[in-house]
Amino acid sequence: MQVGTSWDFTVKTDLEQMVHLHFALQPLLDAGSSLLLEDLGSRVTIDLNTAQEYSFMPSSGQARSFRITVAGDDWQSEGEATALPRSFELLANYPNPFNASTKIPFYLPRASSVSIIVSNSLGQRIRTLYLAALSQGSHEVEWDGLDEDGVSVASGVYFYRLETDTFVDTRKMLLLK
Repeated sequence: MQVGTSWDFTVKTDLEQMVHLHFALQPLLDAGSSLLLEDLGSRVTIDLNTAQEYSFMPSSGQARSFRITVAGDDWQSEGEATALPRSFELLANYPNPFNASTKIPFYLPRASSVSIIVSNSLGQRIRTLYLAALSQGSHEVEWDGLDEDGVSVASGVYFYRLETDTFVDTRKMLLLK
């Protein structure tokens, strides 16, 4: 395949849960070439030679656009280049404070088993937002202010925790109603 060749596709779902894309690729590339998956919505790029899975949280009813490109050592995608993360990082949720929902972004430098848990100020688990394996790259989950039973929680300070096999971090967020 020629460097620069690309294929665009979209994913649309009405599900309000994490979507997992899996790629089973044959070794059809020349030495020094790779296949890059670009999430055009979040501007995340992953190398499909090293990570064959990508997960994202969809917006209900909204299509998400992607591009797969054959890349060489000196090739960059159109627009802003996106680097793969070099370390684990749990970023600040946004918006914060929030009313209806908030997004929690995080980086994984390699494919990892991930759990993201929301707890209250007493340390009690309110909701598990994600519990599964994710590919290397930038990811984001959304919390809608509901507990495990789908009941709206009270205004207040909550904590979200990212845990992998080698990394743990916790941050604070404020829900205002």
